[in-house]
Amino acid sequence: IFIRCRMADQSQAAIEEQYNELVLMSAMYERDLELFFTGELDIDAPPPRNYSVKLEVSGSIVELFVAVPALYPIMQYPEIRLSADADEFDVTELNVHLRAWLHEQELGFPMISQLIEEIRSVLHSFPPRRRSSDGTGGSTSSGETAKSEFDDKFARYWILSHHMYSQAKRHEVIKHAKAYGLSGFSTPGKPAVIVVEGEAKLVQDYWSYIRTMSWHKITLMEEEFAPIASPNFLRFVGFKEMCYDAGADHKRVDISEVRKLLEAHNLGEHFRNLYSI
Repeated sequence: IFIRCRMADQSQAAIEEQYNELVLMSAMYERDLELFFTGELDIDAPPPRNYSVKLEVSGSIVELFVAVPALYPIMQYPEIRLSADADEFDVTELNVHLRAWLHEQELGFPMISQLIEEIRSVLHSFPPRRRSSDGTGGSTSSGETAKSEFDDKFARYWILSHHMYSQAKRHEVIKHAKAYGLSGFSTPGKPAVIVVEGEAKLVQDYWSYIRTMSWHKITLMEEEFAPIASPNFLRFVGFKEMCYDAGADHKRVDISEVRKLLEAHNLGEHFRNLYSI
């Protein structure tokens, strides 16, 4: 009886998450995305198990087909397939990448809307097969380099997440900060923070990667920039996870300890902005 009740609870929770995700996507992408499914979106009826999403990226039309299992996103991943013009993109390689990305996400939270953002990001950077009519593809000459707003700058990003419990996600946050050569710290639990600093382009690339992961909610609360010649801008050495438990369940963060850490690095004035106090 206990198992049956638990499965029923999980099934109901999954249905609610599926419905809420479709409502959110319908609102978020009202102007630049077409959502197709059979029937009507009704809170009193089960959400559709199969639907497609058509969107335009850099002048190309692509369509994402989604098959939703009964316990998505609580215990199961959706089945996905991206359809695009084979003359423009290597569709097989795209689908391999997207499915791998999907299964790196944490179960328990909807992930299709984040998958759509990943599709946009990938298609912007994916090498297209079709070139322009003059064969140049519109690229700049080899001697030209576009000036980026992040060039010759340091940056520090202050990131707040609703929570961060997953060991895998915590590992990714640390691993990628170190891979980019960035410094700072993260705190697991609820709420969770990531403070990261280094060369501005690398900090931005790190943030772009981190936000593609599955989060209940994650927000860039504050950005700081300084000329790369500024000797005292960087305050941390290396990137570390700092654990400040506020209770026996090890799930809540003692933010007073975070405040002490920031004050020790002469960053105490950012505490209120970080936690939106």
